[in-house]
Amino acid sequence: MKKFRSMVLVFSAISLVGCGNQKEVIIESPTYYYEPTNDETLISKEKYYEPTEEERQIAYLMAYAQARDEEAFVQTLVTNVAINEAKSLDMNLIETFAIPGEFSGMYEGVPSYCIVNEDYSTTWITVTEDMLTEELKEAVDLAFTYDYTEGAISYVDAKYYELLHSNSDAYEPKDYFQEGNLIFIRQF
Repeated sequence: MKKFRSMVLVFSAISLVGCGNQKEVIIESPTYYYEPTNDETLISKEKYYEPTEEERQIAYLMAYAQARDEEAFVQTLVTNVAINEAKSLDMNLIETFAIPGEFSGMYEGVPSYCIVNEDYSTTWITVTEDMLTEELKEAVDLAFTYDYTEGAISYVDAKYYELLHSNSDAYEPKDYFQEGNLIFIRQF
């Protein structure tokens, strides 16, 4: 069955400008988000992954740590990859996130993100609940209903991917796609 998603355009500001009976509509700051189609709604009645509350909370923190600068849908995809990894290893999300070196958003066992300072040293910032938005939580919750990656097992920053594959000897994945600044890999 083919999987579909529809894009919905929401305008955060709409202004009517003009004088008399002649008005011009000015649209400012359009925002896009994905909404399941009827087919996806039917498919997602059977949950893709049923997290515990603790798994849900760490998934929120990890989505922020790994994709805080990305659109909400990319945060959904990042969470889908973690779920796919957990399912393939027959583990839960907490165990999967704790695998050393597996997820860049985990530092010393704590959801964190790294910033590079002017002197090129790095600082790890712990992700806290107050950093999370409702939009991020909704994006992560969407990942529990359906696998929008269609089986992606890994992802990498597109800039790093280009650098890695600028060498002609690099191994090219067989099935991948890009969303936002990330390359999602389904099969090597």
